[in-house]
Amino acid sequence: MSRRNSELGDAIAETKELARDIERRIETMEMMLMVREPNTAVAADAYEGLRKQIVNAVQQRQAHVTQLVQFAAAIEAGADIATLTTMVDGWLESASVVATHDATGPDAGALFVVVEDLGGDIEVLAPAYVDTATSRVIRQGRIRKAAPNKSSAPSTPAPKSEPPASDADSAEEKAEENDD
Repeated sequence: MSRRNSELGDAIAETKELARDIERRIETMEMMLMVREPNTAVAADAYEGLRKQIVNAVQQRQAHVTQLVQFAAAIEAGADIATLTTMVDGWLESASVVATHDATGPDAGALFVVVEDLGGDIEVLAPAYVDTATSRVIRQGRIRKAAPNKSSAPSTPAPKSEPPASDADSAEEKAEENDD
């Protein structure tokens, strides 16, 4: 558990540093806008758009960090796989992300990567994850096409073959031929 705490601490420290970097860049852009054209509507609109993006990024980061902490706390508390699955499913739902196992639709080529093709039925090895708000594929799924089912292929009876003659049988046949 100590390793997970260390990784979580490292991730939080890195995120804080990124947030500081974003703040510095915002200040620089603000100065540039004010110095260049401080009283224009374009500068004001650009600044407002940038401000909204920054606020949104900070909110998303906070939500992500909150989820990481919830996940870490659940693991520390000894949560079972069912509890963790329920947590993750809730986060996916709130983010409008769905897992799809349908590899037969028209978008299957964009949603799934074929890892093995033996020419048979499609088997989904891992689902594809799609952001339903933007229809963007977050993670491609993996499929394989299994070997064709032999029982579904038409069967023709194999020709009967006689067992090979033993050496004793061959010797008897030669003796009978010689007697003739």
